[in-house]
Amino acid sequence: MTSTSLTYAQSLRVIGVSLEVLGISSFNLEKYGEDYVVHTTGSEPTRGKSFGKRIAGILLRWSHNSDKKPSDLLTYTLSDILRLDSEQRLQYSKTNVMPDAHKLAQILRVIGDHLDRKEACAFTIFMSSDAVSVWYKTSVGHQARESFTVENLYDLAVHMYLRRSKRYERAS
Repeated sequence: MTSTSLTYAQSLRVIGVSLEVLGISSFNLEKYGEDYVVHTTGSEPTRGKSFGKRIAGILLRWSHNSDKKPSDLLTYTLSDILRLDSEQRLQYSKTNVMPDAHKLAQILRVIGDHLDRKEACAFTIFMSSDAVSVWYKTSVGHQARESFTVENLYDLAVHMYLRRSKRYERAS
């Protein structure tokens, strides 16, 4: 991994945090080259969100897609993801909190880690309030579609953290 690229786990975590801020929870996320495109799949509830967050979300969506309606499409380029990652690292470096396994950012991070391990080169994630499924293609042409339950995602998260802790132990 170079300084200008991120793993799928890292990129999808960054996108997940951004989507959480925007209040988006149902979407299709597709990888196109270095870009990630998010198609929202329904109207998102704004109840419980502050006026400032709703306005920030609208402005962010318009700035990403000036030729699209704000609720239809978001595009995250590599430079967007790197910038957001840097901003998020500054914000979260001040806290030492265990990630919430039910947050969108963590769910997408776990799915990204799964795609990294499968060596996917193209994928689409279908996310709704009650289901997550992923279609992916590897560089050797293998195609698969997987659906995940809450239990599956939890198991994948545990395995990811166990692998990470073993890397940490070897580095010490």
